Amino acid sequence: MNPTQSQASEFYNSLPKDDKEAFTYLSSFVDTENQEKEQEWIEYKTGHYEKDKVLEHWSKHLSGFANSGDGVIIWGIQTKEKHKYDFPSSIVLVEKPEEFKGQLEQARRHLVDPPLRGVEIRHIAGENGRGFVVAYVPESPIKPHQAKHPKCENNYYFRNGHNTEPVKQSLLRILFYPRFYPLLELTLAETGSRTAVHLRLRNVGPVTVSELFVVVIDELGHVVLDLNEENFNSVATTFTTVNASCKESIHPRMSTTIGTLTLFPGSEIYVSAFAKDMNPFKWKLEESPEGVLRPRILQE
Repeated sequence: MNPTQSQASEFYNSLPKDDKEAFTYLSSFVDTENQEKEQEWIEYKTGHYEKDKVLEHWSKHLSGFANSGDGVIIWGIQTKEKHKYDFPSSIVLVEKPEEFKGQLEQARRHLVDPPLRGVEIRHIAGENGRGFVVAYVPESPIKPHQAKHPKCENNYYFRNGHNTEPVKQSLLRILFYPRFYPLLELTLAETGSRTAVHLRLRNVGPVTVSELFVVVIDELGHVVLDLNEENFNSVATTFTTVNASCKESIHPRMSTTIGTLTLFPGSEIYVSAFAKDMNPFKWKLEESPEGVLRPRILQE
């Protein structure tokens, strides 16, 4: 196995590219000599779950694998307990695997918070149209992820052997809190005009930024900022100050546009950001020797 790959990613990437070969390979799992028991990195599911039950399992396992280590879920195989482990026992195929895959892809962004990137899903149909659906779920660099299906009751899940179980609050604190803190980066984007720029905030830290509040100040009293109404509420606006609150949380690696700032020669513009459980950030917009406007961090 490639040392940079886990068992789960190695398994998923080594599945035969040809659907017929992949179908035959997965079908062989019910044979005694080819059985791979459920364990930390692999989970089997029958293909005959009702839609809501599928989404409940999907939400739970997205959270569990993302929080504790990557894994593979195979729909289309029924299991039976033997020696305290679940082993493949029979083939119970998904009726419409391509449609089933589409349901998983459509729902996955809403079934865990924050959304999980890097999930891969493949459908493998047999001659009669029925088949398997195989999903690879990566371990997340921005865990923990909360399962958001209503029946998961907002739990955080963790993979414990071959089971996916809710994480107790005490363990959750030990695993994820308070080692990480929110980090913000202010960037400027061109608008096509020399007298205006877009102000953008990017979450470059490992945890979600919530209850974000932004203040823009121009010492000369020439602040003109058209807020992005989709992302920000205007709290108060005076001739010298623009105050705005973010409508949504900003998850790691995500960005949001504050608004479009009109520039005036000689003005000194300061941008401050405040959020829950975060030290305040403050930047000053300055021109470089090359005449390029850039934010300089003053406080973090």
